[in-house]
Amino acid sequence: MTTSKLLAKTYAAVLAACMLAGGLSTVKAQEAGQAMHAVETPGAAPFALYRPASTWNVPGVVTTSGAAPGAGDRDDVQYLLSILDLLAKQGLADRSRVDVTGISGGGRMASWIGCVASMRFAAIGSVVGLRAGAPLKSDPARPDSVSCRPESPLPVIAFAGDRDTTNPMEGGGSKYWQYSMQAAVQRWATLNQCQHAAVTRRISPTVYQVLYDGCRDDAVVTAYVTEGGGHTWLANDEVMWAFFASYARAADGKLLKVGR
Repeated sequence: MTTSKLLAKTYAAVLAACMLAGGLSTVKAQEAGQAMHAVETPGAAPFALYRPASTWNVPGVVTTSGAAPGAGDRDDVQYLLSILDLLAKQGLADRSRVDVTGISGGGRMASWIGCVASMRFAAIGSVVGLRAGAPLKSDPARPDSVSCRPESPLPVIAFAGDRDTTNPMEGGGSKYWQYSMQAAVQRWATLNQCQHAAVTRRISPTVYQVLYDGCRDDAVVTAYVTEGGGHTWLANDEVMWAFFASYARAADGKLLKVGR
């Protein structure tokens, strides 16, 4: 695992994010520019970026070995949670302000973490990989609601490109993918009990945002789409860090909206 740290000489009570690589990526590739970087923002809280090294075992998803993880394979959810416990014990992260993000397979793993360990994280981010559970077997164009039941509302930020042929925004593709990016975003909005209809606004000539708010515990769900964007790191790092800095978890697991 490699670590990037900014704005702090000591790291207790630091905002921390775990950055998960895609199935064919590496930590070195992330550091070379294919993934999230720490961004220094005046007046922002201290933060750190951790990059665990792994090819992620997401239940029901075929890995680069060609087979889906079985009952005897490594439990990557427990692996990540144990890393976070260690970082907190060493004073390198604030348990109440830990987030997880990733690209491609790492984005799917971040989504899965949100489904099964929501009370351990303040927010999740997914880049070209947002899911909301497995595809429904009887209708793969829809998420299987039984496969993703977070215990708590969880803020979600996602980034995608409409020319992605690996994890297509419109759905289809590999068996693990199938339902559309829109279906994933809508499902997270339902899970967070968002009361307002989606609002779409233009951010730049090539990027637009879809936002669901009015959600339980202010757990908004938002997606940024790059027109012409493919299967690569499309996230705006400053936007993602600001999103993560807006949330925390109380000791009892309740989600809190906080200032930066």
